Amino acid sequence: AVRVPAGATVFLDVGTTVEAAAKALAGHQALRVFTNSMASAIHLAGRAGIEVTVTGGNLRGADGSLVGDTTTALLRDLRFDLALIGLSGWDEDGSPMDFDLDKIAVKRTAIARAQQTLALCDASKFERTAVARIVPAEKLTALIADCPPPPALSDMLGQAGVEILVAT
Repeated sequence: AVRVPAGATVFLDVGTTVEAAAKALAGHQALRVFTNSMASAIHLAGRAGIEVTVTGGNLRGADGSLVGDTTTALLRDLRFDLALIGLSGWDEDGSPMDFDLDKIAVKRTAIARAQQTLALCDASKFERTAVARIVPAEKLTALIADCPPPPALSDMLGQAGVEILVAT
């Protein structure tokens, strides 16, 4: 939450780690948040100084994520200061990965429209892969995780210019 300045326009992706970030943002002032996560929207609903827009789209899964053409069409017309993106694993070259192609389409659209992209994950994601790459590691500004990544991943992210931050 420290990386999100007052007055920022922020995209919040889906997933439990992004939901934790949404909870941390609840005390911020003067934020404009767009999200495809029903859960993150609920965490921020009614907070003074935080305007929340839910993207719309097709409801996918128990996590309350929204995907599809309606979602990506809205995101293509917006500009974000920051995109906070969840992920499910890492490719052998250090690229973030996920399992759901429809969710990946939303992530890619948000990343393309963001000045900075913060990838969020916990340690359980470091040693696993998923179905498809989200974007090359070079498209990330920073990784925020609950502990440092393993040395090989840390080296690849460093070579890609990705700042590594450990959340406290």
